[in-house]
Amino acid sequence: VLNAAIYQTDNIEQIKINTRAHFEAQELKINPFKLFFGALFKPEIRISDQDQGIKTTTFGSIAHYLNSNDLVDEIAHIELNEKNTEPHLVDSTQEANLAISL
Repeated sequence: VLNAAIYQTDNIEQIKINTRAHFEAQELKINPFKLFFGALFKPEIRISDQDQGIKTTTFGSIAHYLNSNDLVDEIAHIELNEKNTEPHLVDSTQEANLAISL
């Protein structure tokens, strides 16, 4: 959805090309045995759509993508923790560091 808006297109193939060229997803390090056995018991666990390791999109990877491609003016880092249940601004910088932690 972000890339559709950024590139002002609904052409899925063009969006995929642009995403592969400019976006770097967060790599997950998962034991291959856990992944294999997890897929046996949980149908939603699958790697058929992963061609080069297991990767996912995180708030941090989206923030890095937007920042490194000059698509954002400012990024806010907001945290929630056990001591402080109210969200508070930790950092507001040009760095790609956006996270919501519970």
